[in-house]
Amino acid sequence: METQSIINSDTLGDDGKAVANMTDFISKEARSALMSRIRSKNTGIERTVFKLLRSRGLKFRRHCADLPGCPDVAFPEQQIAVFLDGDFWHGRSFSRWRRRLKNYWRNKIEKNIRRDRLSRRKLRRRGWRVVRIWGKSIEAAPYRCLASILSVLSSAQKPKRLVYRTARRPLPARDKRHATRLHGPAAKNK
Repeated sequence: METQSIINSDTLGDDGKAVANMTDFISKEARSALMSRIRSKNTGIERTVFKLLRSRGLKFRRHCADLPGCPDVAFPEQQIAVFLDGDFWHGRSFSRWRRRLKNYWRNKIEKNIRRDRLSRRKLRRRGWRVVRIWGKSIEAAPYRCLASILSVLSSAQKPKRLVYRTARRPLPARDKRHATRLHGPAAKNK
């Protein structure tokens, strides 16, 4: 008996050639349980970098939601944002392996790549420096990744703070009772 494979748009690669249709070898419930364990925050690579940064006594913010792209590590005073990206989800060397994916996953990762580019562009327009470190690099050489973050930090100059000095002006009549507390006893007589 001869088996016949059905080729649809999901099983065609970019070049129009058929790609092996990979069936899932576990149940839908088991796959759901596995996928639910994939974290978006506080992943293993993030915890490694957080620990290394804390060991150096550096103050930073984690998962800074008020910045574009929600950087994993942010140094607001130096305006440096660090993204600790997983290789698969953020498309490291995506052009090499994109053809092996089904359309759903290919589109999802392409969308992630576009979103990452946009958030980096927005941060740079705001004056932030952006550092991107891949997960495999952190796993292979965590101290080298720490050194790259430290080198960017050391080269960053703190933004100049503007200090406005204002001359003392007499307080309005209704606030004279608070004059002693605000400007000292001499201000009460002015």
